[in-house]
Amino acid sequence: MSKKRDKKTLPEIDSVVYCGPNLPGGSLAQFTVFQGGIPPHVKKMVEKTPAIGALIVPIKDLSNTRKKINEQGTKENLLYRQAKAHMRGDEDVV
Repeated sequence: MSKKRDKKTLPEIDSVVYCGPNLPGGSLAQFTVFQGGIPPHVKKMVEKTPAIGALIVPIKDLSNTRKKINEQGTKENLLYRQAKAHMRGDEDVV
């Protein structure tokens, strides 16, 4: 017997993917996919380092975001560098 989803009580949430660098200790790996929301431990990281949150994008945008991360001067490139600097403890990336 299959159950139908009640769209009024369970909104469909698109999957998102983290495009930033691997974070220490396996706390967040590059290309981790989240379905149904962002876990609490990742939300705490985003509060501390907003660049991490900006690098969590809908899966449909993954290819374009990866291209932009590799292009000098793009917003995505700067965000990636900020996340990487945070990982190293260096907060002075502009």
